[in-house]
Amino acid sequence: METYLPAALAFVFALIVDQLRRKNKGLERQLQDLEGKLQAVQVKKPTSQPSASSVSPLPQPLAKRFDTATGLPTRESFLERVGKQLKQESETDNTTSALILMKLDGFRTVRDGLGEKKAEELLMALGHAMPVAFGANSALGRLSEDEFAILVRGLTNPDQAAELGATFRDQLSAGFSLPQVDRKIGLTATLGVAPWTPQYQKTEDWMADADSALGEAQNLGAGRLSFYSNTMHMRSVERWRMEGDLRTAIDQNILQMHFQPIVHLPTGQPAGFEALVRWMDPIHGFVSPADFIPVAEKSGLIGPIGELALRQSCAALSAYRKLFPDANLFMSINLSPIQLQEPGLTSMVRAILAQSGVPAQSIKLEITETAMAAEAEKAKDVLQDLRHLGVSLSLDDFGTGYSSMAYLDSFPVSTLKIDRSFITEIAEDEGKKEIVRAILQLAQGLNLEVIGEGVETSKQKEALSSLGCNYGQGWLFGKALPADEVPAWLKENQMGLHAK
Repeated sequence: METYLPAALAFVFALIVDQLRRKNKGLERQLQDLEGKLQAVQVKKPTSQPSASSVSPLPQPLAKRFDTATGLPTRESFLERVGKQLKQESETDNTTSALILMKLDGFRTVRDGLGEKKAEELLMALGHAMPVAFGANSALGRLSEDEFAILVRGLTNPDQAAELGATFRDQLSAGFSLPQVDRKIGLTATLGVAPWTPQYQKTEDWMADADSALGEAQNLGAGRLSFYSNTMHMRSVERWRMEGDLRTAIDQNILQMHFQPIVHLPTGQPAGFEALVRWMDPIHGFVSPADFIPVAEKSGLIGPIGELALRQSCAALSAYRKLFPDANLFMSINLSPIQLQEPGLTSMVRAILAQSGVPAQSIKLEITETAMAAEAEKAKDVLQDLRHLGVSLSLDDFGTGYSSMAYLDSFPVSTLKIDRSFITEIAEDEGKKEIVRAILQLAQGLNLEVIGEGVETSKQKEALSSLGCNYGQGWLFGKALPADEVPAWLKENQMGLHAK
């Protein structure tokens, strides 16, 4: 059964709100609750709808706060609520808000056709329907004769605001039943949506962007919906969407580890693997780590992903070492700079090593120069604790940072990974070849292992081998493989890769 809020009940709540505001400005929370009830409370629909003419006019102080025809807050009241929401918003919160402006297309024509009395009844029905459609976690307002605003809070994804708006637009199109009118009166609405971003410091800025989105929708035609298309805002929308999808992927174990072979160049024998996280989204398909890892780091999801990577990789390595006990395989696992700042990292690594049963010396934790540079002293302490567990530490992308050499003296690194930018042209560019030679000589002097990344051709492999590099990684030896494909690859290549 359809429900609504009679205008008379709205007036009672409005009066209470006004008295509370005068009596004690400190009762802000109670005031907001009452205003929410004003919009969201539902009562059983009577047999006949009250007409606009049967409702007593609002007291003058309240007439400025609540629209007589719809019972919704006026523009002034709504803008006040938006201002309060801006003060409460935070980038670190797991929810966000969105502002929707809704324009009734051709309302004046509808009003003229119905007459003043029936038009008021239509507006009253609209005012009753909006709180039900958008829920108690929203704030509503009538801005002008044919324009309305909705502030939707508690969203985990800005798309949810668009979904609510589109659903209500369809409800308007289906029409309202009015007393003594033999057909439903349908309305067409155009909507503009502006998700909250940290850029918004003033109410008028947020409203202006929502209005721009509304204008863009109107340019597309009646009944359309548009997001504010500023690049920064769209990036924010995409980030929220990806963050929500990423949380789902973690909860549902959609993220999986793939393993790219690392080969001992002198013998061609498999030596180990680098663990690489992969996300195959059921809707969007493959999502690049370059896109979702930064989102994970900003949203606090890198911790769960890092733990997932460590658990899956150690479990896989344990299985491979049992199948091929003579191979003495190792596993390289990437650490984010954010992970180095999180408490409990060493304890987590210790627990996972014990659970998987893999020897600590078979695990190489890969870090970048960026990870070391972020709060270097704290990072150094954490890395020392990890080394005491027995795991090895690899410095990834070596040679690309101006201070890489300094880190070799300060941090307990045991392996260098030469960046692929030096390997790509090592067979043709003498300058690149000499840089690699210098890195290998440095590593030999410091008793460090070296892995050349991005080996894609036989010429690159031969050049690395001729310079004395013992390990190589790249598509020449194999792409990153799903966990269940690794045993077959090991079996095929356990006698070495010389033929390649």
